[in-house]
Amino acid sequence: MEKPRFFKTMPDYKELVILSEIDENSKTTQKEIAMKCDITPPMVNKYLAILESKGEIEIKGTTTRNTTYHLTPEGKNKLMILNISYSREILTMYKASEKNFEPVWNHLISERLKKILLFGAGDIGEMALEIMESHGIEIAGFIDENSKRVGNKIQRFTIKSVNDLNEIDFDAIVITSYRHGVEMANRIISKTEKPVFIFFLENGVTYLKLVERTNKREGN
Repeated sequence: MEKPRFFKTMPDYKELVILSEIDENSKTTQKEIAMKCDITPPMVNKYLAILESKGEIEIKGTTTRNTTYHLTPEGKNKLMILNISYSREILTMYKASEKNFEPVWNHLISERLKKILLFGAGDIGEMALEIMESHGIEIAGFIDENSKRVGNKIQRFTIKSVNDLNEIDFDAIVITSYRHGVEMANRIISKTEKPVFIFFLENGVTYLKLVERTNKREGN
């Protein structure tokens, strides 16, 4: 598979979001774009300058209050190309991940854990949502520690804070991070009596590992 271009942290994804936002609303603000891209307004300004220098957008106005953004013909063409590339990449990743995630849903089904809360609302979390639901796993929602993500939506789910656990009905938590799963588990395990699982990779295949409890739940 080709090297991914459209993870949320990557420039091509940022450009896709910015161009899409401008195409939908010429009066959008840098603050609004920053929230959708999960970057700072100064970084948005840098992206806008790059897009303008490439002739893909036109910026009109003399103050922040009357500034508007417009796609040029080159910008509209770039947006179409990025959308096509993004769709192809998502489809390719989904097909590859679906096979690699098979032990995950098999484990959850065998343990009769029907309603899963996903901890981590990034790219892997979104992929896990798609794959688990397509195989009969009910998703209870998303929680995240990043305040910039809390309150945003992934499909029909509003991302909630880890402090909202008591408001959510779920059977188990699955932490959707390969790099930081253990650290995230250590921070969440004391907040719930429900099982907590982390992802781990073995020969390119994703498995679930139950987090062992060493401390009592907070408040007990």
